[in-house]
Amino acid sequence: MDDTFLNLCLRITYRNSLCKAALGGVPFGTSETPAEAKEVFQAIRAAVGEALGDSAGNNPELRDRADMVWATVHGFIVLSQSGRIAEGKERAAGLVHAVVADLLRAWRKKD
Repeated sequence: MDDTFLNLCLRITYRNSLCKAALGGVPFGTSETPAEAKEVFQAIRAAVGEALGDSAGNNPELRDRADMVWATVHGFIVLSQSGRIAEGKERAAGLVHAVVADLLRAWRKKD
């Protein structure tokens, strides 16, 4: 599995602007959405599309599954920013990487 998107997510999600977005301080899905948030969500959609065997984005499950990954990343951001994950951001980053990798593996289209 290519971890490029996961590394991108983890690198970007802890930037201040995206942390604010995760905490409700920045709009999402509007023209005011920060470029960092858009970049992460596009990377998530691409990775989920790849796992579903749909690089064109035609799979009806793509949107729901991309939202599941976004919600997972969002949850880890909120929890780590509020000090609710022991050992802080470093451990949260490892946990979110593991859970998202597991989701993508489970969704990977079987040949």
